Amino acid sequence: MISKALNHFYFKIIRKKLKQYPDPSINRKNIYIFPTKDGFQLGLFLITALIASTIYQINLGLIILVTLSVLFFLSILITYENLNHIQIKDYENIIDSNGKEPLKLIINNSSKQKKINLDIIDNKDVLKSETFNLNTGANIISFTNPFLKRGCYDYPLLKIQTIFPFGITKAWNWFQLKERFYVYPSPIMYFKDLNHFLVETLKYKSDFSEDFDGIDQFQEGMSESKIAWKISNSKDQLYIKKFDSKSESKKILIDYNQIPIQDHEKKLGIMVFLLKECLQQNKIFAIKIKDQSSDFGDNKKHFEHCLKLIAEAD
Repeated sequence: MISKALNHFYFKIIRKKLKQYPDPSINRKNIYIFPTKDGFQLGLFLITALIASTIYQINLGLIILVTLSVLFFLSILITYENLNHIQIKDYENIIDSNGKEPLKLIINNSSKQKKINLDIIDNKDVLKSETFNLNTGANIISFTNPFLKRGCYDYPLLKIQTIFPFGITKAWNWFQLKERFYVYPSPIMYFKDLNHFLVETLKYKSDFSEDFDGIDQFQEGMSESKIAWKISNSKDQLYIKKFDSKSESKKILIDYNQIPIQDHEKKLGIMVFLLKECLQQNKIFAIKIKDQSSDFGDNKKHFEHCLKLIAEAD
């Protein structure tokens, strides 16, 4: 219990300190370096051997000690530089709640040297940590997504560390991205496709008008509200009125209230499915969730904005 309280206090201090930095970058000001267990043993051996060599005036021992000391301090410098000049950014701040999509970060190595044997570790041991080599330039690193519930989350507090080259010193740094990321519900195929949704529900019509453009024979799946009853009765066949829109492109509103089921989360999943259909078919679309609605758009950026609204929906 005391250990958990101390850890909570420790991580609280770390998060407070990280807010002082504008971007999660690793440089000389915020790198911590400390001997490992093997490093402590080597240091203790060097001190003991130095005392013994001095007392007994063993010149060979002093030469060996100088060599080991140089090796020790060289290890400190190499370990330090192996973590220096690294920047961390988010790659995609919106992911599916199915757990299949990984959480991605961009690790940018702005130095000319390759970074070797780096680990990224979550303080709660949730993220999958793997040793990786970091080439110069931007590198995308993926982690197992620990957030399987729809919503908006803070990025976890992470630690990047290295034990290199001789395993006697360890350098590390804590970082937490200031942005937030969104988890949207997995798509649910309640309607067969977008056309099925448009047939079964209302379309957004307030911004364009339609002119009568003749009649056509009724086919299964067409809206019964546009059946030309007088002509159908006279010819003993169903005919439907055709209309021509004056607007250049029809705008589709995906309205939460028009989805004919009661389950809140399933409704949101159906909306995600319809959004993907709109994007694939290059439609102009918007969403409305209760009293909240988006603007109309037809690109991926607008699509992601709609997904964020769904992720945060009450």
